[in-house]
Amino acid sequence: MFTMDYLPAHDLTLCGFIDGKMVTSYAAWPLTIAMNGLEVPTARITMVGTVPVARRLGVLRKIMTKHFEIMHKEGKLTFRITDTMCSWNEKTLVPVTSPAGSTIKETGKTPQLEIPLHTLTLLYFGQVNATEAARMGRLDINDPNSLSVWDRVMNTRYKPACADGF
Repeated sequence: MFTMDYLPAHDLTLCGFIDGKMVTSYAAWPLTIAMNGLEVPTARITMVGTVPVARRLGVLRKIMTKHFEIMHKEGKLTFRITDTMCSWNEKTLVPVTSPAGSTIKETGKTPQLEIPLHTLTLLYFGQVNATEAARMGRLDINDPNSLSVWDRVMNTRYKPACADGF
């Protein structure tokens, strides 16, 4: 019986098991490289190990396929902030996250969504998701396929308390 398990996504360590024994492990370090001025997400493989008897069973191939599925599910967000009061806030941005922290950088990429600052705040705090905001007409969609990615990536387990009851 072949099963796979992996540690939290920030570790990017995946392991293959046969009959409850680990036979393959694979670790990758996520990074972004610049190619002709464009940011390209990729990963640096830091470690691969397979016990000899499992080498021809396709375990490593299955693990690498799983890694690509995980990277696809995590998604990348690009958005343009619109702000009718402070035009200097209007920028196209991409979040950059890691276990060490997060930041937002300007990008030349086409934004998936164009979001007023007040709507971005609602998304950030989990009060609405991108699909709900789109249905309310609170954002503009440049890439309709991105809504499900935004909903998944911006999802929070618990919405923050709002003491004023709004």
